[in-house]
Amino acid sequence: VSHIIRVMRLDVGAKLSLANGDGELFWGTIESHDKNKVCLRIDRREQVPRQKPAISLVYGMAKSTKTETVLQKATELGVDRIILAVCQRSVSRPKDLGRKEERMKEIIRQAARQSDRVYLPELTLCSSFRLALKETHETHLRLVTSFSGASLSSLDAVQWRNAAQITIAVGPEGGLTADEEKQAVDVGFVPIRLGPLTLRTETAAIAGLSLINFLSGRFSD
Repeated sequence: VSHIIRVMRLDVGAKLSLANGDGELFWGTIESHDKNKVCLRIDRREQVPRQKPAISLVYGMAKSTKTETVLQKATELGVDRIILAVCQRSVSRPKDLGRKEERMKEIIRQAARQSDRVYLPELTLCSSFRLALKETHETHLRLVTSFSGASLSSLDAVQWRNAAQITIAVGPEGGLTADEEKQAVDVGFVPIRLGPLTLRTETAAIAGLSLINFLSGRFSD
């Protein structure tokens, strides 16, 4: 209500669209409002198909501000699922992940609203990188950032074209350990690097998702 009336400054008779976070888009007209509620007449509704391929991010939890930045920017970049993992080098190691979950979901909701997303990304919290990897077992193309990996652009175009689901895993500050990289490779992840420069953890996640969007064709829609 506050966003519609005070930020967007919409009044009776104004047209607007609303999404329920699960693919339904509604177009309507404001019929009345007060400080507590807005009454809207629904003129049309549509079920919007999901973009393909589906993209997931496995992110090693960094300091809270960096993790929150990744949640926000990953949502704005259209990621379908975010899997947060407490890694061996994670500076932030909350004993109770569930305690932070509601704040994380609110950051996602705000980013989705800002970027006009119809679907909210799914958020999964894992207490270890190994558990996070198990969440990706159905993914067709799985990538893990590595200082010794091949260039992301070196992957065959057929791989991008045929992948219905793509996952990228990014480590926290200092990156993934050698053991964690091995865990990823052992279950089918391909080590890749994002370029010649050493990126901060949050920059690597944002750059990786942007490149995947471009190479997979999602940015062409």
